[in-house]
Amino acid sequence: MEERGFTKEQLRNFEKWRRQVSKKIEVADVAGPTRMAPRREEEIPRYPPAVWPVPEEDRSANLEKYCRLALSMGAAAAKAIAATDIPQDLRAMYIGCLSPSCRWLNTNFHCPLVRRYPFEDMQEFVSDYKNAIVFKVLPPKIDAVPDVGAVNLDMYYTMGGGEPPDKAMLARNIIRLRILNEMERRLRQVAYYDGYLMAAPIGSGPCIVTKCASKRTCQALKPRGVCWSVEVQPNGQLVYIDYHALGRRLDWGELQPGGNCAFPEDVPDPSRYYNIGVVLID
Repeated sequence: MEERGFTKEQLRNFEKWRRQVSKKIEVADVAGPTRMAPRREEEIPRYPPAVWPVPEEDRSANLEKYCRLALSMGAAAAKAIAATDIPQDLRAMYIGCLSPSCRWLNTNFHCPLVRRYPFEDMQEFVSDYKNAIVFKVLPPKIDAVPDVGAVNLDMYYTMGGGEPPDKAMLARNIIRLRILNEMERRLRQVAYYDGYLMAAPIGSGPCIVTKCASKRTCQALKPRGVCWSVEVQPNGQLVYIDYHALGRRLDWGELQPGGNCAFPEDVPDPSRYYNIGVVLID
């Protein structure tokens, strides 16, 4: 028996990926060396494609579904907002990245000070979307030192005369940022198959940490260099989001200096540290 032209095997795969995508993201799910190559064909999640464009009467139910999905993956809070309610401020990139100076400034191709676009262009980019799924993510509780592959980030601490970083601290933060990245990836994936083809995840922190910690420097910043990762997402300041104002508007508490790029160990009150994830829905 077939449904909407899909074979029994395709229907089984659809159900398998539905169950998997809504599971809470555990440390083991994002541990190990960074995967640089694309997934094998049989590993790519497939869902029955929805009607495009998406009927407007389905929007409210879909947005509620994405909020529930974020919570099931481990978010502490999630909300669907109008894209026009995302605070954009020309000062956000400069103040957020330069004052205090971000440790990862200019270290990777997707840093907002490397890939800058006119403020008016980014305002138009966001305003072309109708909604955004915004979610709050707390640092995961990690007892042991997780496996994240080789880490070669000492120079970003020692070149100013500082002490080499604690390897366990780096591993915990690599896992933390990978979890945020995976949450945004899954949300965008589900929205895409629902028919929101232009859904865009925004803001997962410095990719030199999450994707290329073993390489010491960003390969894409070298002459004729290219990005080696197939899963890199840009930092949110590329669209001049004022994450501090966004956190206050949602009553989630004060987002501390450095935003998603700062580690809990870097901020005044680590016990109140959290990240913000954003996925734009067209």
